[in-house]
Amino acid sequence: MKLNNINSIEQYLAIAARYGGKECLTNDYLQKETQSLIDNGQLSVFEHGTNVFFFVKRDVGLRVYYYLNDLNDFPKFDIQEDLIIEILFRGDHGLPQEVIDYFLGCGFSKHLQRDQYSAIYKNITLSKQDIEGLSIYIAKTKDEVAYAIDLFNKTFDNYTGNYIPESECDKLFSEKCILIARFNDRLAGAMHFRREGKLIWAEHNVVEPWCRGKHIGSELCNAFIEEAKVDDNTRIRDRLQGCMKRWALYM
Repeated sequence: MKLNNINSIEQYLAIAARYGGKECLTNDYLQKETQSLIDNGQLSVFEHGTNVFFFVKRDVGLRVYYYLNDLNDFPKFDIQEDLIIEILFRGDHGLPQEVIDYFLGCGFSKHLQRDQYSAIYKNITLSKQDIEGLSIYIAKTKDEVAYAIDLFNKTFDNYTGNYIPESECDKLFSEKCILIARFNDRLAGAMHFRREGKLIWAEHNVVEPWCRGKHIGSELCNAFIEEAKVDDNTRIRDRLQGCMKRWALYM
């Protein structure tokens, strides 16, 4: 399998239009970041019959995005890197079994399913607890952000998209999107969230092993909702994830 670099947005759009027919099956939701990926040399493509596959270079492995028109045409994914495919679906009845079977036939393994939850701030009732010795606040220093990044990366599986490179430290600090938990004046955990207008995402929430079971994770979630909300109509989304192996197909 030989990958060809995508060098312009026009090239990407032309390929997507050529393969993206009405009956096509795809997980291509790259549109918002395509130009940035091209500028950074992270986007490549492999065309095979009436199917096409885009590959995005991440800090860990390659993410695969597909346009499938022939489920009987199985290319050989003989690339010496970790390959990860994310398949989106809505509810059990919307499970795209034909796509799953196709990539299983290409040599991938299914290792993870993650569920997405959504709510509107005005409909949420927070169950807060008064935990003596606990303080939660937006990271005050870059060292605290670096602590959070290291904690997340040690805790979560790198292939699921949870990995945060150290180079993101300054950005996360300036965006004020890292919450720090201190318990009895010790670093006890952290939470990372992301804003998209009135939509806020819960990205990472980790409590140190030595202080788990004290509801610190719940209090981090409460603090995240209050800190990140814009108004009563702010939407909050969260994803529950598991782990995955080297060659993986995850949903």
